[in-house]
Amino acid sequence: KGLLDYLSLVKVNYAEKDRSGNDRRPNLFNLLIEDLLFDFPVVVARGRQVKLGQLWTDLNNYVQRNQTHRGHNLPFIQGELQQFNDAAASAMQILKRRCDSILSQYFKHPVALTFVYQNALYHKFWKVGSRKVEAGHLSFDLHFLGRSFTKYEEVLNEAKLSAVALAVYFASLIEGIPQGTSGYPRILVLDDVLIGMDMSNRLPVLEILEKEFASKGWQLILLTHDKVWYDYAAHQATGIDWQCYELYADFCLDGQGDRYELPCLRKPSEGAGNFLQRARTQLNLHDEKAAAMYARS
Repeated sequence: KGLLDYLSLVKVNYAEKDRSGNDRRPNLFNLLIEDLLFDFPVVVARGRQVKLGQLWTDLNNYVQRNQTHRGHNLPFIQGELQQFNDAAASAMQILKRRCDSILSQYFKHPVALTFVYQNALYHKFWKVGSRKVEAGHLSFDLHFLGRSFTKYEEVLNEAKLSAVALAVYFASLIEGIPQGTSGYPRILVLDDVLIGMDMSNRLPVLEILEKEFASKGWQLILLTHDKVWYDYAAHQATGIDWQCYELYADFCLDGQGDRYELPCLRKPSEGAGNFLQRARTQLNLHDEKAAAMYARS
């Protein structure tokens, strides 16, 4: 759940079609409950602390194991379902506060979120084998400059939409792992997620990574195809002991004289002279695209 790419951001923001062809906000239930917030700690009956995702998994497993009339314990299922729905609604309130904090503190956007949770339901069909628990619908409304919007892609530009989606992901990762616990892999990989953001919205992401993740023991991997952003970020991210590398495709010859690509890592070079020298080297290797990139840098 620590791998994030640009397509994942898009899925958070843009409306999807329901069965009737009408626009509906993306259902984030699977993303949040079954993935990012699976380990979110909640307190249930008799003060017992459990994981939010485990509550949902255990309920589904119980229904699947008890499909016969004799095993159909309706009061128990309804009680467990209500317990889960209450826990999910409570988790959304905590997630909202964290999202709003990220948007205001780092991105400086006058944006706030309200998560809308429609309860998961139990379908008690009489036909054995068809009983199931249906996932709830989880989305959010957006408040911008004091006004509420459901089609927020019509009022926010791509950079602000990306900031909102990143806030949801970052807040979920921060809240989804219990504080002070060990044994959880704290690895976050961002794969070109900033391509829809201008520089003023990219810089706060570095600050978030430094203060909310790196300082708390997370290992961070930031990937980009944008050479200008790569060079700028390498100089700006002074609060983290970044190790910066360029990954490129070199060409080698096999035993028959045929060329093949070989991935290579190298430390970044500084100065226009080094870029021009690399451009000449890539041009001599007939890699015109790489030569143009280094000459442009």
